[in-house]
Amino acid sequence: MNTPANQKGIPPVHVILDLAQAAVDLQHLVLLDQIWTGVAEANTQSSERDREALLIMGNRVDDQLATIERHTHNLRQFFSLYSAWVNERLRSEFAAEEFASYQKEDILRILAVENEDFAERGMALSDLLIKQLPAERDELRRKFVSLRENGPIEADMSHDVGCGLMAIGFMAALLTCPKTGVGCALAFVEGAALVHYC
Repeated sequence: MNTPANQKGIPPVHVILDLAQAAVDLQHLVLLDQIWTGVAEANTQSSERDREALLIMGNRVDDQLATIERHTHNLRQFFSLYSAWVNERLRSEFAAEEFASYQKEDILRILAVENEDFAERGMALSDLLIKQLPAERDELRRKFVSLRENGPIEADMSHDVGCGLMAIGFMAALLTCPKTGVGCALAFVEGAALVHYC
């Protein structure tokens, strides 16, 4: 995402595609983590084979976190370069009829956007995740040791990181909505997950 903004401040197609990929990867990570956490919490007495399966799933979560770390740097740059476009697009989406008024209120409260400056909030969320994700991966690897050594089964991301990922994933999906079509479906799923989880 190293392309400078054009004179109209509209992101080119390849940047929109990068944004869409980030939205998909963010949702993939959240789903993987929810599966991993749900199975681990439901099975406190696990066999060696169960623990091995949990470890394999945990490694997938770790790999996906590494991908998301790269995306957060690109998203930070995107929100900075295309701030006017981001704000116009997201204000327009929230003014439309796709979300019920109570959904809009819940989502906007959770996103904590001030003065309808979505780009500024996107940069702040990116900065937060850039700082938190390395520690999250370290904590995840600590949980792997416990799994390998027959210790307590722990398998979940921190609440703050999970909410940050969902929030930025929702924004990315909503921004790609009219351009890719699939972004609309992702945004509705991400929006519901954001309200439920955060």
